[in-house]
Amino acid sequence: MKKVILILCVLLFAGSIVYADGLNSKASYIKANYPTEYKNTIRKHAIEKWKDDHEMVVYRINNQADAIYNIVSKFESKNTNILYKGMVKWSHDGYEGNTTALFKELKSVDVKSLIKFHCDWEMVEYYYDNQASAKTAY
Repeated sequence: MKKVILILCVLLFAGSIVYADGLNSKASYIKANYPTEYKNTIRKHAIEKWKDDHEMVVYRINNQADAIYNIVSKFESKNTNILYKGMVKWSHDGYEGNTTALFKELKSVDVKSLIKFHCDWEMVEYYYDNQASAKTAY
């Protein structure tokens, strides 16, 4: 029984270390290079979702930054419409029109361009992956 409690304590402590590290390298890069967009989009929506649960705010910001980078790295121009539909579908409430307007002005799919959008990037990535995969299945 003591071993089980010790293992649980170690796991809880190890989990808290992950959050204690703060922003990951991708989120830190976005924050440093696009501070206004970072504050007005992924940071804002993470705080709206998690309020004063600071560990979860950091976790959410890191996941959103990772998803943006993942989308940029796997994007193929033949799937532009899939990306667009995913971004509109997973725009935060009230930002669907903003997404449509900004997407029309989009010149490239890169971090600098995407950070302006008010989207749930984890879900956009999920949508993009599933739709792009299904598109080639038939």
